[in-house]
Amino acid sequence: GLMDFFVGGAVGQEGTLYVQKADGGFYAHSISKDALRESVDCVMEDFNNDGKKDLYIANGSSEYGPNNIQQADQLLIQTENLVFENSNQLLPTFNFDFTTAVKAIDFNRDGAQDLLVGTFSKSNIYGIPGNLYILENDGMGTFKNVTNQVFPEGIDLGMIMDIGVGDFNLDGNQDFVAVGEWMSPRIFLGQGNGFVAYTNDQLEGLTGMWLSTVIADIDQDGDEDILMGNIGENTRFNGNWHLYINDFDRNGKVDQIFGYEGEGGEIFPFAQRGDLVKQMPYLSKKYPNYSAFAGETLPDIFGGDHLQESVHLTAVVKSSGWLENDGKGNFKFKKLGKQAQISSVYSFAFDKDSGQLFFGGNQSAIKPELGSNLGNALSIIRTQKGDFESIVHLGPDIGLTSEVRKLLCIPTSEGNQLVVARSHDYLKLFKY
Repeated sequence: GLMDFFVGGAVGQEGTLYVQKADGGFYAHSISKDALRESVDCVMEDFNNDGKKDLYIANGSSEYGPNNIQQADQLLIQTENLVFENSNQLLPTFNFDFTTAVKAIDFNRDGAQDLLVGTFSKSNIYGIPGNLYILENDGMGTFKNVTNQVFPEGIDLGMIMDIGVGDFNLDGNQDFVAVGEWMSPRIFLGQGNGFVAYTNDQLEGLTGMWLSTVIADIDQDGDEDILMGNIGENTRFNGNWHLYINDFDRNGKVDQIFGYEGEGGEIFPFAQRGDLVKQMPYLSKKYPNYSAFAGETLPDIFGGDHLQESVHLTAVVKSSGWLENDGKGNFKFKKLGKQAQISSVYSFAFDKDSGQLFFGGNQSAIKPELGSNLGNALSIIRTQKGDFESIVHLGPDIGLTSEVRKLLCIPTSEGNQLVVARSHDYLKLFKY
């Protein structure tokens, strides 16, 4: 049939299903009447095996505190043509986590589509790693959290931003990768009723601010590679980044302190004196003026013992790139070309028939001392030529300069179209 797509709403907006017409156009069909949640990802599958596609919506927002029911995900079951009923299941768990990613996977090969559900953090505390849950489908659309039984590694996995599913080692079992902020890409190989972690020395060293991933055979050698979007290299601070989490001022509230490495390995604060003093007023006595603060390292400011007691995360790699698969499920990281590194990459879309790879991003909500990332709303790599360095920026030519959050290639009767979802802006479609 014709491919449709769902666009989730922010808080105060309903989600909308865009239904494809025979002439290649789309019409909007409202199916989610709940405007109190913020939808960040979704997956459409026939979860109850009745021949009709159902919809799982991942919800998460920093506007709500921890354990708020508005953080719960939604499962909409299609009972009649384009008529959906909200399941009464509390998903992914009773914890009401901040969900950021969801993908369908038949991990136990029973023919029913199970779910991988990734969460960003716990209790809305930035830096405290979230969980990746496995929800087993009984074949009738009822899901059970079996993470502790079949995937205990999913607990505290990381600040998950995206998940990609494929068969990396060509053994017939579905595998997956999870990427996120302040973590290295985590690859897990399916075993028929569970997963085993895959890693190597290079992979473990790829801690970064990973934002997106997609599975595609981009080098066209018959196996699935892993594309990964990162924050990009266009930043004032090129050294390793550090995040320390602690109650530094002993006021009962958690503080996050960000730092970067200088050329000599010293760790300096991202924040300027004014911001740190506003966050922790006691520092005004130690640093009465900017001159006293200049050149101070994080150990100087907070004390080495205090930092050692903290939760400590690092981000070494800023580059977007791909993990090349050797056909046996072994991976080697390769950076995309320089033009792909000038801004953050929040989404990829790969058209396997034409070999065209689209990617886009941008981020303006960044402190001035770091500088905004607004250099690449949309670009293309024509991978069928085997050249991953030749990147064409499409944004300026088509009037697209805003912040892209999701891309999707859709075939229609009038040719292929690229759906571009943007932050705080309306949807756009382009023929290609």
